Amino acid sequence: MSSKASNATLSPRDLEPTGPPDRTYKVVFAGDAAVGKTSFINRITKGVFLSNLSSTLGVDFQVKTILVDDRNIAIQLWDTAGLHILCRVRSNPC
Repeated sequence: MSSKASNATLSPRDLEPTGPPDRTYKVVFAGDAAVGKTSFINRITKGVFLSNLSSTLGVDFQVKTILVDDRNIAIQLWDTAGLHILCRVRSNPC
């Protein structure tokens, strides 16, 4: 257990990652259009919920780096344009 974790008075700054990530994970959000994929990703990465966004065109991604067990972990959150785009990528139509 880290010395930071054993301290009962952790501040939010103690949980902020510093330096490059030790590992990167990629998460793809795919689903119907206009269900809130982009809003959810903004909530995770920026800490705000935006409800009046324009539709995603193609694919976009944002990165959130977090500190887990004294390691910097980067999470790439990939935002797709909606299920109709996914259907084009797959060999079987939806």
